[in-house]
Amino acid sequence: MLIPLEDNPLETRPKVSEVFPNSQGERLGILEGDFFLDYDGIAFESPPAFIAYRQNNPSNQARTLRVLRGMEILTFEIEPGSIGAQINAAVLPALPEEEAENTP
Repeated sequence: MLIPLEDNPLETRPKVSEVFPNSQGERLGILEGDFFLDYDGIAFESPPAFIAYRQNNPSNQARTLRVLRGMEILTFEIEPGSIGAQINAAVLPALPEEEAENTP
């Protein structure tokens, strides 16, 4: 069951508009239309904030990216380097009820 984000019905997150061929994103199975819920445990409302965080906090280890795809929350381990996806800010439609309270 999906529930609207009641605290901020216009809450935005980065949304994938394109996944580049032969990229990390394609290999992991990230798809056009996926919403980035949080990365490294931090929620980002805009693509520039997400990109700046990744650039300013480089790591030699994989970091966790949680995405909303339809009614599912998926988790990906993102390796250092480019994800290989075009992202734009978009309004989150809703989260599965059990995840709404666990999302930063």
